[in-house]
Amino acid sequence: MSGLPFELLLALRYLRPKRTFVSVITLISVVCVALGVAVLIVVISVMSGFDKQLRDSILGLNAHLKVLVPHEQMADYRRVMSVVASNESVKGVAPYVLSQVLMETTTNDHSRDKYDMAPWVRGIDPQAETNVSSLSTSIVEGKFDVSGHGLLIGRVLAEEYGVEVGDTVNISSPQDVRKMREGYEKGGTQVAIPPMEYEVRGIYDVGFYEFNATVVVISLANAQDMSSLGDDVHGLMVILNDPFMAPKVREN
Repeated sequence: MSGLPFELLLALRYLRPKRTFVSVITLISVVCVALGVAVLIVVISVMSGFDKQLRDSILGLNAHLKVLVPHEQMADYRRVMSVVASNESVKGVAPYVLSQVLMETTTNDHSRDKYDMAPWVRGIDPQAETNVSSLSTSIVEGKFDVSGHGLLIGRVLAEEYGVEVGDTVNISSPQDVRKMREGYEKGGTQVAIPPMEYEVRGIYDVGFYEFNATVVVISLANAQDMSSLGDDVHGLMVILNDPFMAPKVREN
């Protein structure tokens, strides 16, 4: 009796026939199996890379989860941030304000046409934002700067309406439009609320069309003033260490 394991003994029996060293059928079988395994490894590698790229693009301006108060704005968000950040599964957390506005382009080149659009404005804390999104590293023109009345615009939106770094845009919030309408309906007098001017400081490309075509970014303080939130925010964006593992909730 041979001391070889049964599996190895059986394999050698068919790999080394009695008449020839290696039969043609054995050679073809080995080559086919090797090719099949190689193709499988290549396909898995390509799909894994595509999955990672797609996930990174979707999370370019988004997060793994959002913390918010249903149908209400979030007060005392700094305390909530500290509680969420203390969870061992959380990698980063940042506040946000999100609202749809009316925006008019006012380019420096008078030969270019002016356009009106209704993008989503997202207010961010620049320092905290670097922990939850790739926005700061996705600037393709200009710089990552929302200080003062600075504004960042998506690449698709900039190309569609001919906006360049250094241009100014006028933004009117829905609250301003509502106040003007209510003033006219109640007192019969026209109340004029001029739009706020913002300077385009940077153009970003996070690799996801919907974000690049519909979202402009300003500072958190400006977004709070625009939405009349005071010191409140709409919610928190959270990035997890492992998005496939649910965070453990600590009860207080």
